[in-house]
Amino acid sequence: MKQDGRTPEAGAQAVAGEPFAEALGAATRIAVLSPSSHNCQPWALARVVSPGARRAVAARLGCADEAGYEFLVLALDRRHSLRALPAHSVEMLLSCGAYWWLLQRALAAQGWRQTHRFEPGGDARSTVYGPGHGHRAAPAPDGSPDHDTGRDFCHSKSHNTSHGAVMDLPHHAPHGTEPFRPEAVFGPAWPHDWTLLRVAALRPGEPSGEPLAELREAAAARRTNRAPYLPREIDDALLKDLAAPAADGGSTAATTVRHLRDQGERESFAAYFAAHGGRDYSHRAAWRETHDWVRWTDAEAAARGDGLPLTQLFGPLSGPQRLYRRVTLAPGMMRLLGGTGYPRRIAGGLAQLVRRSSAVVVMSGPGDADGLDDALGNGSRIADYWWRAGRAGLALHPLSVLLQHEDLRLGMQARFGLPERAFFVSRIGYPVQGFPPAPRRAVPSSPRIF
Repeated sequence: MKQDGRTPEAGAQAVAGEPFAEALGAATRIAVLSPSSHNCQPWALARVVSPGARRAVAARLGCADEAGYEFLVLALDRRHSLRALPAHSVEMLLSCGAYWWLLQRALAAQGWRQTHRFEPGGDARSTVYGPGHGHRAAPAPDGSPDHDTGRDFCHSKSHNTSHGAVMDLPHHAPHGTEPFRPEAVFGPAWPHDWTLLRVAALRPGEPSGEPLAELREAAAARRTNRAPYLPREIDDALLKDLAAPAADGGSTAATTVRHLRDQGERESFAAYFAAHGGRDYSHRAAWRETHDWVRWTDAEAAARGDGLPLTQLFGPLSGPQRLYRRVTLAPGMMRLLGGTGYPRRIAGGLAQLVRRSSAVVVMSGPGDADGLDDALGNGSRIADYWWRAGRAGLALHPLSVLLQHEDLRLGMQARFGLPERAFFVSRIGYPVQGFPPAPRRAVPSSPRIF
């Protein structure tokens, strides 16, 4: 039961049919198409409608008056998160940042603009191994989905469970204010397995001018393409445009985009990946978790609505080929095959795809030894880049294993002279063929209501 006496279902019925409810429903059906590690879709969204919660949120955001505002809550759903490696906590925040970017773009297309936001965990750079975060509450410039000012970094902590590492974001407040605790503000309706990432205020205004149907079509067309790419160079002007921040202010994250495109750079990267990319399969905990996210049949993928369908990893397969993959990829068998060099042979095959790709893109940004600075903003930058690349006919295939292990990431940064912390690496090019869409969990008719 909610603090104001309404159940979440009753609250959803109370707001159904309102202009914002309709816009939010359309936006969430588009945002769910965002990329995420292992297609785990770790994001969670809620709308704040109860009077007490609205007053508390408006006060913390610095809104002069709650009237005329709509309030949204972005959270990490730990039930759908990767946990095997410390770096996975950063990946989950990147995924949530990508989701938020597309959600805000879809809302802006319908005339709803973010005006204020804050992250109770600071800039959300908490990781299971990192020091802390700050707290911000700042107005966003008109039309900017992502804007932040000021940081006050505090300390975070983490703990382990039988399921692996779990993120623990402290809710530090600015000086002179009480910590923002979602359990206190939203009451027992706050799910125990959510981690609060962001609260935002939106107001109606002029639509962005982007047709919602085109937005939906482009979002549906974006997908990871693991097929070979054409031996075709990417135009210099296009790469320069992709490396620059979006002109519409879609992301303000301070990131550097580097394209490894000449033959020497691509060969060097491919050699590094061939030597180390097998860690994806030889690391027992990481591979066990990855294996849990593989969907072995189309029926399983459709029923679960998430994860990695076998055909997404290896393309069309015959019955015997499916059986062979199921046997060889089993964690127990992978341990046995590890001594034969099997993981390295798989990495060598992927390295060949890198050699034949047009380029490798690496994104990096400010960060210290223990975490990324503003992982949500970096996730927005990834989404923006991937979006514009897709509109230009390009495909991406992330190679995240080089970021998931500290020694591999540091080695890659040293090899290519990257002064900042890398948070995204992918091959990029013009695909030989299309790739099937990844499954998606069903979007509820209305998000959770607080």
